[in-house]
Amino acid sequence: MRLPRFKALAATLPAIALASQSAGSPEIDLEISFQDHVLPILEEHCYDCHGDGASKGDVALDKHLSMEALIKDRSLWKRVMHNVEVDVMPPASRKFRPTEEEIEILLAWIGRDVFKYDCDRPDPGRVTIRRLNRNEYANTIRDLIGVQVNPQEELLPDDTGYGFDNIGDVLSLSPILFEKYMKLADEVLDEALLIEDPALPSKRYEANELEGGEQYGEDKVLATNGSFTLHHDVAEAGAYVIQIEASSTPAGDDPASMAVRIDHQKAAVTFDVERPREDPGIFRHEVRLKEGNRRIDIAFLNDLYDPSVKDPERRDRNLYVRSVTIEGPLRVGPPVAPEFQRQLFSRYASAFGKPHRREMNANQIQGGERQDGWIQLWENESIHTDIQVPAADHYRIRVFAAQSKAGPENARMSLAVDQELRGTKQVAIEQPDASEYVFETWLSAGKRRLSLAFENDYFDEESGEDRNLHVKSVAVERRATPNFGRGIPEARRREVAREMIRGFGRRVFRRPLRDEELSVLTEEIFATGSSAGGDYAFEQGLHAAFTALMTSPSFLFRGETQPEPNSSDGNHLIDEWSLATRLAYFLWSSTPDDQLLDRAAQGNLREHLREEVDRMLKDSRSDALVTNFASQWLQIRDVVNVERSRRRFRGFSIGIAHAMQMESEALIRHMMTNDLPVTELLTADYTFLNERLAKFYDIGGVEGEKFQRVALNGQRRGGILAHGSILTLTSNPTRTSPVKRGKWILENILGTPPPEAPPDVPNLDESREKAGGGGLRQQLEIHRDNPNCSSCHALMDPIGFAFENYSAVGQWRTKDGDQPIDASGQLVTGEKFEDSVDLSRILIEHRRDQFLRCMSERILTYALGRGVEFYDKCALDEIVKKINAKEARFTAMIHAVVASVPFQYRRGEGERNYD
Repeated sequence: MRLPRFKALAATLPAIALASQSAGSPEIDLEISFQDHVLPILEEHCYDCHGDGASKGDVALDKHLSMEALIKDRSLWKRVMHNVEVDVMPPASRKFRPTEEEIEILLAWIGRDVFKYDCDRPDPGRVTIRRLNRNEYANTIRDLIGVQVNPQEELLPDDTGYGFDNIGDVLSLSPILFEKYMKLADEVLDEALLIEDPALPSKRYEANELEGGEQYGEDKVLATNGSFTLHHDVAEAGAYVIQIEASSTPAGDDPASMAVRIDHQKAAVTFDVERPREDPGIFRHEVRLKEGNRRIDIAFLNDLYDPSVKDPERRDRNLYVRSVTIEGPLRVGPPVAPEFQRQLFSRYASAFGKPHRREMNANQIQGGERQDGWIQLWENESIHTDIQVPAADHYRIRVFAAQSKAGPENARMSLAVDQELRGTKQVAIEQPDASEYVFETWLSAGKRRLSLAFENDYFDEESGEDRNLHVKSVAVERRATPNFGRGIPEARRREVAREMIRGFGRRVFRRPLRDEELSVLTEEIFATGSSAGGDYAFEQGLHAAFTALMTSPSFLFRGETQPEPNSSDGNHLIDEWSLATRLAYFLWSSTPDDQLLDRAAQGNLREHLREEVDRMLKDSRSDALVTNFASQWLQIRDVVNVERSRRRFRGFSIGIAHAMQMESEALIRHMMTNDLPVTELLTADYTFLNERLAKFYDIGGVEGEKFQRVALNGQRRGGILAHGSILTLTSNPTRTSPVKRGKWILENILGTPPPEAPPDVPNLDESREKAGGGGLRQQLEIHRDNPNCSSCHALMDPIGFAFENYSAVGQWRTKDGDQPIDASGQLVTGEKFEDSVDLSRILIEHRRDQFLRCMSERILTYALGRGVEFYDKCALDEIVKKINAKEARFTAMIHAVVASVPFQYRRGEGERNYD
């Protein structure tokens, strides 16, 4: 049934005054109806291509059998409205086009009868509860705990929707993924909380890595007196254990004698080795090693060969070594707690520390020579002082010192406690100035002797240069806060644990813990985790409670309180905790920081919303808007995935692909950081290159691996559309594709995606045969002979041909094979251009609002985690209006999105009734 056949039904539709449209439309004192006003416009201007049996672009306006079906086809009218608004339809080539009044009439009817827009009663839409995607999860772990997680290696890829991987409807949680979350929670908390003594650093040397002797199976053997040698780099002076796996063959009455020597010194220790070759023994020796490359010799001291012995297995005494392992430095006292643990205890357990500080000036220290309040150390002297340590704990030894500079090195100063070396510092500052040098070490309770030694004296007799060490004072300071649960009184541990869980829980859940949640976490999970006892009982309890927090749906999913979850009619302002979360994951792809959560707790986040957004944009975490939002919107993160298919192009590599991505991200970052108009993405007369990419583009004057701003001066390139990333992505593996390039710009820059090609249309290769090998323009002209193709290709092809001077990997060219390239063209809306730079200028001058609306739709989609729907039109109109009022600055777009109804409000499930 054709549409005109139900004019009588159309006559029953109510009339609408055109003046009731949204702000910005001209007011016309006219009441319109579908029958009297809309239908004649469609018949006059649209039916030639989209009615009476024609359906160009798969659009037929007379295919519906009833007015009800016609009005309910919102996808159809959304396309009609958009194409009319951006002046694409009817085509500019038509001799007679609708007047402005006719266009306003058509748009007013669509808004009223199809979409039923009411900006006074906006619909914020519904958002599916969102799981953190893998980048958000990794960023959140980083900001919560300080542990780096590689999302590409540790987590499964996320599905995408509407071009982004943070869309709630596609972020499901499979059993496999949940198992990964359980495993990761354990692993990251193992890094963040010590629940057992950490393993000592160790280095194992196999027999074949030792110098000396001869290889014998998996051992090395010394058949006569001699030694095995290895060289070991000691990064930090201290106590080490040398562990030797050795055996011997017997002869005579004595066992094989094995000695360990350090740096050619006398034997540090001697072992009797009686273990047989099939069962070597472990021989351990603890020794102090200085920093640097140390030589370690394992010597065989008592070789014996007696051929007169009847038993052939007891004639020859030899030493065999299978491996040498060096462990250390050995710890003095408990290990140093991870940074997360130190911060956690500092925040919630500071009341249990007992501050202690003692400072000693030059007169209170023994040894050396005193002069003007300094102690001067000559010829590798040492000084010492005795102190009373009140309790076993970590202490800081603060030494104010200077040097007399001489020779090629700075003075070297070491600290020993009760003759045990605890550390070495290079003293660079010269008298009369002084600098503070801090040693952190464990001190046992009781009387302790602290010694400072000058280790590298230097004197040149000819010049008289004399290096000396000068000490002004020494202070001993106990850390004020325990870093382990054993430092908290037994009676107070449950109370402190509750406060730690409460504080960490607020950051994990992005809201305060409920009383019942806190009780279960403290009284059950923490208590069970700590029940094993031992030195790390408190930390084991926290580990269990924190694991429960980090595998809870309240952490893995972004849920929001909804007063009427099953009602689609009511709009509700989201609470400030939800607002803080929306802000953080929009701008940072990460969790809210303490300042946002504190604002939410005080109920004044909205009051300070603008300043908080500005603060967040200045934070380095806002780079997520480049690497997550912009890289997905423009698809530039995908350029590295096409490297294999472009290897036929000389010079193209995975390194060039990465550089292309970095070039585009650098331009976007520059626009954001400097709050430039977003239109500069298309018109920038500069780019960011390093030497490698500049050479690939044949641009001179760029040196070094660092990316730098490069002026283009209007030649060859300009704006992101001429970046290698975009040009490579929108090409075929073996050649350019004007169709793909034009389609990409329509979709991502102008927000006017063409329909998919009909399934029965021949591909371009068949058209190439028909063209007899002509140029790409000629081939596409033949391809467009099909009437089903012409309307869409008229939109795409001229845009794509503007970029034909760039090869399939973005390199400049003037010919395609033997054919000279013509990059000029004309848009369907009538504007003519000479090349890609001219086209970018036209897009901003004549299609500015269209670009701003497209970008606004994409960033609103990203911010909300859902696709933009027809009922978001009022919000988008307001966003574009605010952007234009602020010269299209980037921050204006962010502030407009954050202030919008969809971002600030929510409603319940279901479809809203707009009648």
